[in-house]
Amino acid sequence: MSPKQRSLPSGYRQGGSSLDGKSFLTTAFHQAPHHYIQVVSTWFEQKSIRSYQITHQHRIGTVSRQSIPQAKFSYALSPVEVHVGQGEKKWYEFLTSVLAIVGGAFTVMGLLQGTAQNVKKIVKGGKAL
Repeated sequence: MSPKQRSLPSGYRQGGSSLDGKSFLTTAFHQAPHHYIQVVSTWFEQKSIRSYQITHQHRIGTVSRQSIPQAKFSYALSPVEVHVGQGEKKWYEFLTSVLAIVGGAFTVMGLLQGTAQNVKKIVKGGKAL
């Protein structure tokens, strides 16, 4: 394990080397493994470290009898970056979030009520606002 990996939080240490020490065997002739690898940039705010986490999928594909068996690797760089941070939410941030949710729900209900009243007037033959 590299010094950089040792400084990462324990839950993220294996993400950069998730394929180390693994074997991928085929069960029959004329099969070849195909590995799909996604590389995600990860920023750890508390330690100011940038790392790259790897997600991996493995599939077995059939190859023709004339071709040479081969392992295929497809890499894709993720267009997003993950920010990992540990922090506590202040009480006023929590209160602001709760009030924003309540205010948003109140506004949406008011809009729905106004729309329902206008539809009711139109159906009864009156004028809508």
